[in-house]
Amino acid sequence: MAVLAASGLQFASKPLIAHVLGGWGANPQAYLQSNYALVSQSLGTVFGSALALLILAILVRDVLAEVTSRSETDTLSRWAPCVKACRSRWSSPTSIISRPSTTASAMRPATG
Repeated sequence: MAVLAASGLQFASKPLIAHVLGGWGANPQAYLQSNYALVSQSLGTVFGSALALLILAILVRDVLAEVTSRSETDTLSRWAPCVKACRSRWSSPTSIISRPSTTASAMRPATG
């Protein structure tokens, strides 16, 4: 949002910039030789590039979120396990090791 606001602000301030820098030129040749043309074109390029990079970052984030969601979903049953709850429950590798396994004790042969 900040990039869009700054871009809009620089666009709205172009008349002020032209006044401060001595005008935009009476004809196209004078415009090309003015300081206003240099500043105006440079600011437009900077903000255009910033918006393009912002859009690219948003696109990459959305694609990665979709790919992550698809990788956590079983393709046959379309069942998505509760990954966040499992991650918080088993927060560290030591908590998995320290928990007693109920299946291991049930599989021990009976002595006696």
